[in-house]
Amino acid sequence: MTWSPQRLHLKLGGMHCSLCVESVRKAVLRLPGVRSVHVSIAHEEALVEYEPDRLSAEAISRALEDIGFRVRPPDEAIRVQEEETELRRARGLAWWAGVLLGLASVLMVASALWGPSRPCSDVAAPGPAADLHQAGARRRLRSRPERSSCSARSVPAARGCRR
Repeated sequence: MTWSPQRLHLKLGGMHCSLCVESVRKAVLRLPGVRSVHVSIAHEEALVEYEPDRLSAEAISRALEDIGFRVRPPDEAIRVQEEETELRRARGLAWWAGVLLGLASVLMVASALWGPSRPCSDVAAPGPAADLHQAGARRRLRSRPERSSCSARSVPAARGCRR
């Protein structure tokens, strides 16, 4: 025999304390075919996992009514509304994530095309790394080939321009 559990979600009226939670749990666990019971006093709910071929949902509801609790099905409209609100929030977060991803991509492409800005590379880092940073900046400047204004204008070398 294959057992496929079924879940029953019930709203309970009349729960006031942790003794009520324990009373609900014990009453439902005594029924044959109940596998687990989770009770929330804050939400006044019970979630029962049971074997449908051994026990009916009506029998569970009757057992809870017998010990003094009002049993009603959960309000589906409220649950659907909460799910829609969560979905709307997730869509908004996804939209903002896409905007930020696009902005980061544009900045990365701009950085790749134009390189790091010159003022940022010449700024010394504060603290003990300042000397190392300045030495690296000087080394980078020395390794760049010199450009004279003459070579840019194609002035002949005979006029005294140095290369």
